[in-house]
Amino acid sequence: MTIDPSELKQTLDFAVGIAREAGAMTLQYFKGSFAAERKADNSFVTIADREAERFLRRQIEQTFPDDAILGEEEVSTDFGTCEQFGFGPAAEALQQRVHARRTWGDAYGHVLVATGRADIMLDPVMNVWDCAALLPIIEQAGGTFTDWGGARTIDGGNAISTNGRLFGDVMDVIRKEQETPSPLGRGLG
Repeated sequence: MTIDPSELKQTLDFAVGIAREAGAMTLQYFKGSFAAERKADNSFVTIADREAERFLRRQIEQTFPDDAILGEEEVSTDFGTCEQFGFGPAAEALQQRVHARRTWGDAYGHVLVATGRADIMLDPVMNVWDCAALLPIIEQAGGTFTDWGGARTIDGGNAISTNGRLFGDVMDVIRKEQETPSPLGRGLG
């Protein structure tokens, strides 16, 4: 399939435009206070997440009515927390070694790593739509983006971003915890 360069530019301009509009929408929530709720998969969602996705969906549906849309807030999963997936001990060990804090949404913590405001971000549950844009952003910023096994991938089901310098240390902690039996009877891998 060949895409006409002018059509590709129009599509890119459209995507950049609506991404900026959605970003401006979410930024308004960061300037004030907002509540985060837990979804069925135990991940967090805010009104900013939902409004941004609804806006993006409307814009895409109007401009590209024949295209499919894969989004996060319209998809339901049965995934759970780090502990439910056997990642609890590794996450706890890493939190004890670094200054850790919870962030708003999947992408935000990884962007903190890309911009140098955080050293690592751990995500026990990630979907391909969460990861697709993050891998090149983190890598272009000099960091690493992998699954919990250390593989460079966007479809590992989980993710770790590091500033690059700490990647080996983070993986050492995770490997050590993999060797320790999990209270759930399953390891990290």
